[in-house]
Amino acid sequence: MSMNFLTPIPEPQQIDNSDLEDIILRLEKDRTHENLETLIRTLQRKMINQGLLLIPVSDQYEQESPKADLFRLDKVSVDDLTRGSDLREAVPRTVELARGGQALAAFTSKNEFQKGEASKYTAVLLKEFLEYAIQSENLQGIVLNPWDVSVLIDRKMIAQLLDLAAATQIRSGIYLIKSVPKDLHPDVQGCFITESLEPADSFSAQLLEPMKPALEELKQNVPFLNVGNTILLEPGDHCDHTSSILLMVAPVSGIEPMYEETAISEIYLHAMNETSKAGYKSVVLPAMSEESFGIPLTKSIPSTLLALSAWCSSHPKEAVEIFIQIPQKAVFDQYLGYLHEMENGGNETMGQVD
Repeated sequence: MSMNFLTPIPEPQQIDNSDLEDIILRLEKDRTHENLETLIRTLQRKMINQGLLLIPVSDQYEQESPKADLFRLDKVSVDDLTRGSDLREAVPRTVELARGGQALAAFTSKNEFQKGEASKYTAVLLKEFLEYAIQSENLQGIVLNPWDVSVLIDRKMIAQLLDLAAATQIRSGIYLIKSVPKDLHPDVQGCFITESLEPADSFSAQLLEPMKPALEELKQNVPFLNVGNTILLEPGDHCDHTSSILLMVAPVSGIEPMYEETAISEIYLHAMNETSKAGYKSVVLPAMSEESFGIPLTKSIPSTLLALSAWCSSHPKEAVEIFIQIPQKAVFDQYLGYLHEMENGGNETMGQVD
């Protein structure tokens, strides 16, 4: 099975995956859940930012051999870049796995590629290579850097990465989703509550249903809350959720129209500060509906998006993945419509990939 490649081919020295190489080394020493999550987030960021891999290929002439797609010794120099139309029908090469089966081979840099058998090679976008790999049921996944310290990106992880990529991307690190993808396991899930610690909308009521005893206990210990206040509940502390729960106090009445946008901004900025303070790397935040909060979407949508975008811009090293959950299709479509207007209107903080 052939695939399309980048034309012209970038020079290998232009491909920088040092962060990916670092996490592969960490996984070799300590294969913890935390390191695996870091690997997924690193790959996700690279998909967003058009990250590249070097992959070995066999050309049409070499396809006369039934084993041409497997690595074998040949006389092709590692610096012999095949360009242009010659690669349109090229086939990525595979490696045999110790546990059985085959996986595609890919390298994070020219230095990693040069550690083993020589082959023609080219560059490919990470996202497109993941999509290519999952199309064939005969492939077990992708092996990164098979000549040295390597890692297998198996089919389950590829599916998870592509599921995340399917979310509507606002800018680097911020996504719109209608529901939480089954393979997404956020560190924290946000929901709205009133100043009296009651669920503020139907979505929050459903999420908090198993936590009624915990909420009653909180009411005894927290006499009063203000709009924008947050309470973080850890897994197993007050609830049975696998993610932490972030209670976000939202305005349901009594906010003067002139203060609505400021209130919304404060809610999301405080939520992100709490998420960052706890050291979390992924958060699902609910969107405000006009039905529940009485604030027009013409105010809540831009206030939400601009607040989160501003937080990301002011915290460039945080690398927190933010998912805005919008279950109502009509509201989701209005978010997309707003983004389209902002892209055409010249707002440089939205609708872009950093």
